[in-house]
Amino acid sequence: MPEHIESSPDTRQAPLRATRVAILVSLLLAGVKLATGIMTGSLALLSSGVDSIIDIFKCCSGVVYQQTSQGGGNRI
Repeated sequence: MPEHIESSPDTRQAPLRATRVAILVSLLLAGVKLATGIMTGSLALLSSGVDSIIDIFKCCSGVVYQQTSQGGGNRI
């Protein structure tokens, strides 16, 4: 890392914090879409709600990956 950029615990945790916010927003969005889809009978809203739930699983896998790779470097 360049010398002029300091690596503090706050900057290292920023991606994890952003992922957690994305999960919360996706949960809210999925809930609204599914509830509205059920109330109106709209298949488009129901499928969009299911898509949002899939996004939540993707974000959760990102959190697991970030937590297990802390300090391990970028190995593939």
